[in-house]
Amino acid sequence: IEAERRGDRLLLVVENPRDPDSPDPKGAGIGLQNVRRRLNAFYGGEGEMRVRREKESFRVELSLPCSR
Repeated sequence: IEAERRGDRLLLVVENPRDPDSPDPKGAGIGLQNVRRRLNAFYGGEGEMRVRREKESFRVELSLPCSR
């Protein structure tokens, strides 16, 4: 888990290792869909989420507006 302020943005990162030999999950990604909907409801177009599935890790990055 990482958190960093970049100017007027807050970057939150959650990354987990994953077994490169395991099959991709069969779920519909409902949890990620819910996070996207909540970001949109709360921040409109200002909240962003990026998801990266790599061979040995799964990473989610959230970028949110941040004021002082």
